[in-house]
Amino acid sequence: MTLQNNLIPIIAKAYRIERGTTEPVEQWRMRVIYSMLGQMAYASLWDVEENEQPVSVVHFKSRMKKLIESYCDIFNDLHKSFGYNYENLLEEIYTIQLNGGTLYHTSYRLAPNQYSCASAEQILFTRGMAPGEKRFVSGQGTYLLSQEKQSMNSPQRMFQLPEKTLIETWEHLMRTAKWSLFHQNESVEFLRLEPPFKYGYWQRQKEEDHEVSLIRMGINENRFYYLYKEKEGKSFVSQLPTWMTDGHRYRRVSNALLAAKDSLPVAIYHEDGPIVTLALRYLMPAEELDFIKLYSWPTSCIELPHDFNRIFAKDVFYAVKTALEPIGYQFVKE
Repeated sequence: MTLQNNLIPIIAKAYRIERGTTEPVEQWRMRVIYSMLGQMAYASLWDVEENEQPVSVVHFKSRMKKLIESYCDIFNDLHKSFGYNYENLLEEIYTIQLNGGTLYHTSYRLAPNQYSCASAEQILFTRGMAPGEKRFVSGQGTYLLSQEKQSMNSPQRMFQLPEKTLIETWEHLMRTAKWSLFHQNESVEFLRLEPPFKYGYWQRQKEEDHEVSLIRMGINENRFYYLYKEKEGKSFVSQLPTWMTDGHRYRRVSNALLAAKDSLPVAIYHEDGPIVTLALRYLMPAEELDFIKLYSWPTSCIELPHDFNRIFAKDVFYAVKTALEPIGYQFVKE
């Protein structure tokens, strides 16, 4: 019973994962275990085989699976927070670390990134630290308090955040667009340009009184995206390159378009003692969202991903906010 009572607080203290003033203890415990799983999986990268081959993705995930199964044996009610099927959780943690630059991935093998760090506010973002080194954890991201060590590097460079603002991105798209005549068909979807966005980002009908918009055609992975405008009763399009739109990368364009039209929703945050809850009302492009997800916890570990609602260590949140605001994102305190 002593081990059961002390295990979570010991891990939380080591990683500096504090419980919010009004936060349910079950959620705090979920956050501690979520971070611990990722850190132990990261430590498994040093389990180099006798042939000196880097560890496999399977090895990385199996370390987490064994741990979560052990914790569920210790804490009988943990299934309420993690369910019984952990595959989505393991994939989520792996993907967040991979996209956040913590891991190198090649030929089904994994290796830790080289050490790097970047300062913002009172936080020193870190990656590539050896398992035994002291570090704090917010979500899956590691950090130190910047009083302990300084860095000339910036989060923008370390996490490959864009150099252009959203408005500058849109202006560049307008300058380089190559328009051609377009005949509409039934497969066209128009980007929703006005809130509420809870009904989805795309719709069949176009909105009036917007000079330039964004459309897409096709299905699933075979979609093509175009800038769209009307002039003198005719429709024109300028196709966007696939590297800019593959997956969800079109959100770089959609965020830029909404920012230019002053209709990009602000993100709402709420302080709860040592933590901050963040509600995104429009998903950011991949690089910014990966940065946010690396340094935050989901509000639930059962139905993943939870990209719209995240939890941060408070001082880490303000450092992330400082890095993202110059791009053009707005954060409003609730």
